[in-house]
Amino acid sequence: MGCEEIRGSDARWLGILRMATEKKVEEKFRKAVENFPEDLEWWAREKVAEVVRCPPPGRPGVFCRSGMAVDCPAYLTALWECCRASNNVKWTILEIKSLRELSSFDAAVVSAGAYTLALPELWGMLPIRPVRGQAVAFADPGGARPAVPMISGKYLVPIGTGVVGGGTVEHFAEEGSLEDFREFAGRGKDLEVAAHAIRSETSEKLYTEMACEATFPAERATVCFLISPMPL
Repeated sequence: MGCEEIRGSDARWLGILRMATEKKVEEKFRKAVENFPEDLEWWAREKVAEVVRCPPPGRPGVFCRSGMAVDCPAYLTALWECCRASNNVKWTILEIKSLRELSSFDAAVVSAGAYTLALPELWGMLPIRPVRGQAVAFADPGGARPAVPMISGKYLVPIGTGVVGGGTVEHFAEEGSLEDFREFAGRGKDLEVAAHAIRSETSEKLYTEMACEATFPAERATVCFLISPMPL
């Protein structure tokens, strides 16, 4: 599969529905639709109910036509294929615990996201705080999933034969040490806890059927790390 062909498979959905969960949010969304009519479309309660099937009663929303739900494995595969096609990239997997281990190279670009903080040379130097989260893949044996990707705090994305929901949020303590961070980053998945948190919020704000474990049994969890900027 060529680089351009893979790129086309990265985005599985074009368009995302953002639900208006409060009156003040609804007002902001309506104003945004007025300002960006080429990209945003206001969906009244009746439209949401028609398309989504099981939204919380009486909730309108705004549909972003250019919003995309990205298939991360497909995206990373495409990225690697493009790098490999350039003939200028060599793929080597190493566990680096210190930048000193890269001293033989002319330069090193650190692009490890939140894991950048695990390097002792960079600990405490960057105004960022790691955020740990979990996404959960739910099965959809009965074909009851939402028809479009949805977001309001947490998100639901129909993909494959199920739906992916996310994400949980755990902030790393400001006073934590490097060793504390390594422990924080090394925690395993907790499918039961993550699934409960995602079910509770998404069934209330996005899709009522998510409350039913029999309809959407949890299959697996994925841990991801993000970085949150800290005040300078």
